[in-house]
Amino acid sequence: MNIKKARDLVYTRSNRVCERCGTRRGTNWHHRRAAGRLWTPENGLDLCGSGTTGCHGWVTDQPILAKDYGWSVSNFHGDLLATPVLVYRRWVYLTHDGQKVPVPDPRALPPVARAFPDAARPPRS
Repeated sequence: MNIKKARDLVYTRSNRVCERCGTRRGTNWHHRRAAGRLWTPENGLDLCGSGTTGCHGWVTDQPILAKDYGWSVSNFHGDLLATPVLVYRRWVYLTHDGQKVPVPDPRALPPVARAFPDAARPPRS
């Protein structure tokens, strides 16, 4: 997939609202898996800030927590399509066609998900 198509799908999915905090304008593409800079919707998040500010800065500065919440995925382990991610306080899977799919089985969620009891509610559209 080319960069423009991937960006368009992610920006449509996010409605240009930060996919981490849900309160500020999404201004920056974040690669969930940095290696190879794969330009696909399941590898991209629309975050506020830059690599050093806002949510993008937080995700960059907190790599262990970012992995726990699915905002980053290991270069060596983990399938992007099968790794749940917390988007606007909802656990979802990101799809190759730029959609969010609610995680149907809470057992698939990481232990940190207990901090968000509303995880079973559907994501914002």
